[in-house]
Amino acid sequence: MTTSVVLGQTYTNGVFVKRGRTVEVDKKIHVVTNDTAYFSNELVAKVDTNTEMTINSFFQEVFQTPTPTKAKFGSHSMAATIMNGSATLVYSGAEANSSCVISTALTDLELSNGTFYLKVSENKILVVAIDGSLKAHSGKKEFKVEKGYALIATPNDLGILEDKISLSVEKVRVETLNKLGEDAKKTEQVKGSVLWAFVDGKTIGVVLN
Repeated sequence: MTTSVVLGQTYTNGVFVKRGRTVEVDKKIHVVTNDTAYFSNELVAKVDTNTEMTINSFFQEVFQTPTPTKAKFGSHSMAATIMNGSATLVYSGAEANSSCVISTALTDLELSNGTFYLKVSENKILVVAIDGSLKAHSGKKEFKVEKGYALIATPNDLGILEDKISLSVEKVRVETLNKLGEDAKKTEQVKGSVLWAFVDGKTIGVVLN
């Protein structure tokens, strides 16, 4: 476990809860597939069948208080990868110094705050902002995707353009948005099922129900 203390604050590995067990994001490769994971930066990821979400790195600031106690977090930095399949992400956001980035084969997705549906492959990325917003990055391009809109990313094989990735933002049909929103409700409810605590220098997730 990586831990350093500065001015009463601890910078440590982030954790997530999966199937009632707390998993520390250390140097090992951590993969979530066909499951729901709740991260200590308030990200909930429902990863569908035949989909792998790889957690590349996750560091978090925890304020030092007498332990055991309910954890109080500061900034965080998280990077994950989804290369194929589909997932629903619910992210509560954080302070300006934090970042939560999901990389795909064609673009990097910087989550701001909200609920998102992803369907990704090597040849096409579809990201729907069910609620909230995110930023998509590809090279020097940056697109903001807000509630009710979808990002579409595809390879550019025209051979005459400098950019190798085509990005566009399109409005989503209301009935489709409502259906995705209903499907995402169970994912959102996961947040009420875990209490984050800081015990003996480690963050743990205490499952409440």
